[in-house]
Amino acid sequence: MSAVVEGSEPVIVIMPADVWRAVPEVSEAASAARVSGWPGLGFDPAPCRPELVAELAGRLAAVSEAVGEVRRLLEPLRAVPAGWTGVAADAFALRVADLPTRLDGLRRSLVAAEGTLLGWQAALRQLHARAERVEERARLARHELDAATELAEVARAHPDLALDGQHFTTDEALSEAQHRLDTALADAEEAQDEVSHARATVAELTRHGALLGGEHRAGAEQTALALLAAASPSPPP
Repeated sequence: MSAVVEGSEPVIVIMPADVWRAVPEVSEAASAARVSGWPGLGFDPAPCRPELVAELAGRLAAVSEAVGEVRRLLEPLRAVPAGWTGVAADAFALRVADLPTRLDGLRRSLVAAEGTLLGWQAALRQLHARAERVEERARLARHELDAATELAEVARAHPDLALDGQHFTTDEALSEAQHRLDTALADAEEAQDEVSHARATVAELTRHGALLGGEHRAGAEQTALALLAAASPSPPP
């Protein structure tokens, strides 16, 4: 930026327009959504209750054990009692013959479902731990963004920025005013750079959290499909 003094005519300190435009409003960070317990990211990437999944797996294990006991009790009944003949005996033999086999299939389904749930429980614990680490970093980044925003607002309100457009009658006054204005502009630019950097960090961590959310949804879908596959054998009547 330059200015010229002609005789005793007043001169004007001019603020470069491109520099002024480089200092935008920075208040949108204050309006970021904050979810209880997740103020950094604003959302829970991996909502879960691993203990409930473990409880369900335990119940399936108990049912599997009961089915196995029923299977053992039915084994002796596969043979028609001696001396029992006729239509009723034939119907009984037909009805009971494949029941142990079907119970075996049901037990295998229960065991497979239990294993699937235990695997999902372990995955949930890992996802939740990773999400908490990202949240911790995002919370710190938001604090830094808030602090940088406050500094930027102070820099943009510096009184020396009001020197733009003022008139001075001497070279000395012009030079001093220009130096003060340039310094204030440089401080405002630096403060805005800090805001931009902090905002980019928050955005990157938010993107990371969204990717974790995608992993969570994909894992839930795979678990659901595995449970459906485990349930495919027909239960006994």
